[in-house]
Amino acid sequence: MWWLYNSSLWLGLLLSLPLRKWQPKIQYYLYYRLGRTLKQDCPVYLKRKKCVWFQALSVGEVLSVVPLVKGFCQHWPDVPIFFSASTMTGHKIAINQLKHTVAGIGYFPLDFPSNINYYLKMINPRVIILIETDIWPNFLKITKEKEIPCLLLNARMSEHSYRRYKLVKSWFSEIINRLSFVGVQRQEDAE
Repeated sequence: MWWLYNSSLWLGLLLSLPLRKWQPKIQYYLYYRLGRTLKQDCPVYLKRKKCVWFQALSVGEVLSVVPLVKGFCQHWPDVPIFFSASTMTGHKIAINQLKHTVAGIGYFPLDFPSNINYYLKMINPRVIILIETDIWPNFLKITKEKEIPCLLLNARMSEHSYRRYKLVKSWFSEIINRLSFVGVQRQEDAE
């Protein structure tokens, strides 16, 4: 299953390359998600001092976690925070809401192992906090191998997603079991 997943990632990337000509947004999006701006997004001292990495997928998730991030910074002001989002709009909201609160704001990496390893080397997190539905198989596999705890907070699963995950139940279970903690929105999500 891992081979199929990773092959589909590469195929998706290859298919998106010609679109860059007509959709400049795709080019910028790939540029950011492949870590090409990470050195600017990530202050040098994060590498020396292990940080907490918060990841929110898009606008809704970013807005839902802003109070938690601000509260975290008030309680532990000496712990640097790196914040990432997966979408351009989520990233803009994060900059708007958190630029004076966190040490760095960037994009979440595309789920290629070499890309993930580069991000982990640059950010050097002590723990990673994912929000709601951010389940990336290679990311969770590599962070588990590197013994970096990953927590999934405010997790939810739609009926549609549940039916899809049932098709690959054993592989999905393997992925979910790589999380150190899962906090769900509702009891139905836990089941």
